[in-house]
Amino acid sequence: MFKITAKQLLNQTVHKIEVVAPDIARRFSAGQFVTLRVEPSSYSVALSTVYVDPTKGTLALVFDGGHQAFQKLARLKIGDEIFAVHGPLAQSCLPLKFGKVLCVSENNFLTNNLSLCRGLKTFGNKVIGVAGFETKADIILEPQLRANCDDVMIVTNDGSYDRKGTLVDTVDALCLKQNIDCIFSVGPIATLHALQKVIANHRIKHFIHLAAILDFGLKHDYESTIRLNGQRTYLGFSPLIYSSKDIDLGDILMQIQTLKEYDNCQQLITEESRQKGLSGALPRLLAGLIKEKH
Repeated sequence: MFKITAKQLLNQTVHKIEVVAPDIARRFSAGQFVTLRVEPSSYSVALSTVYVDPTKGTLALVFDGGHQAFQKLARLKIGDEIFAVHGPLAQSCLPLKFGKVLCVSENNFLTNNLSLCRGLKTFGNKVIGVAGFETKADIILEPQLRANCDDVMIVTNDGSYDRKGTLVDTVDALCLKQNIDCIFSVGPIATLHALQKVIANHRIKHFIHLAAILDFGLKHDYESTIRLNGQRTYLGFSPLIYSSKDIDLGDILMQIQTLKEYDNCQQLITEESRQKGLSGALPRLLAGLIKEKH
């Protein structure tokens, strides 16, 4: 059992908790993550560590309490215990000396970049943190980002804070105006796909953090895979950060769309079967056939 020692609401739905896990805190490094189960019967969900404190033996974890997968976790209080926390998972990403580095994130995926920013800065890089949000109300962990970067740009779609614009356009403009040596990006796969195309035009070294596909797969009890250099690779214990030129993000988008279609079909079949009084076995068989077809 893993005790919660602190809890904070970062915006309307996003929570940060600190959990006692000394063995994990001691071994954790940039690019890794943990999975947890609130109860023995709960599904495993992936969470990126914002920071670790090896001295206290704690992990700081961030999650969206509005998402169905995290609602039980959101109801826990300081002093409550989580049934299981596993990790650190994935191979660690050892930051190197590149020069001037952009660390780009969208929405809550900022949590994945904090340990990376800290590591890159420690290695002597000039780190510029670029974080995109929908509105000012959605912004999280700005003080932590500023503490781990040399410069920070916050971009909101509606212009309610700092700069107005999209994350992709902002990165494109920075690549034109500044001599950027390397870019690390994390966010929804659709955003990463757009960034991949834009950054390739500037011929800048680009690394992509695949937290989104891993998180999606674990929430759907699905073995997340990627097409890496033309070969299918299981993501679970591989590195989460890859060179952009090696990853087929279009293939990942297709996987996500297939799973969403499967979920929608499963819900429709289950509802129709309930109305017609069919047994549970038939809906599961039909949904399985749909998934196999895709």
